[in-house]
Amino acid sequence: MYHIISTFLESLTLLLPIVNPLGTSPIFYSLTSATTSKFRAILARRIAIYGLIIMVVCMLFGSQILNALGLTIAPVRIAGGLILIAVGWNLLHQNNASNKNEKHLSDEILRKRTFSPLTLPITTGPGTIAVTLAFGAKVADSKDFLLEEYIGALLGISVVAISIYLCYRFVDRLMSALGEVGSEVIVSLSAFILLCISVQIICSGYSAL
Repeated sequence: MYHIISTFLESLTLLLPIVNPLGTSPIFYSLTSATTSKFRAILARRIAIYGLIIMVVCMLFGSQILNALGLTIAPVRIAGGLILIAVGWNLLHQNNASNKNEKHLSDEILRKRTFSPLTLPITTGPGTIAVTLAFGAKVADSKDFLLEEYIGALLGISVVAISIYLCYRFVDRLMSALGEVGSEVIVSLSAFILLCISVQIICSGYSAL
């Protein structure tokens, strides 16, 4: 039980600040502003499930998949950073763009983009992948209590996925409390921070090449 609890706390401490669902929820809200709260809840559930799958697969099989493809984490970081730059840039300039298309079309587009880019790389991006890969390798290298450590890690990942769902599911209440001006300020700041993080991810990936 001690190993389960310690690994659970370690995985939660490592992943929650990297995933940062509270910080990315304004970006999610901005990208889904044309839809309804009910459909946004559906998207939040799907993103949480996809994020859970990504983190679990990366922890259990990430190193093997990258090795099979002849890849390292560096190009994954660079590619993810480039996608994040495109998303952040569009968010910063969306107020100058023409209004959204019809709601039905918007919902269809969002449904298709639930995995990419809403889940990967906006919610669980290169940083999350790198952390789960490293943490999975650490657990695999452990000689004792392997099953208990995997259970603890999976519990930690599950809590992170639940936090993604809760932050995204109820983000409209947070943005309503902030008001229209406050929401625009938060979205703009989040988009700028996303751009800064993207540049940092690309630089770290380039340095690792």
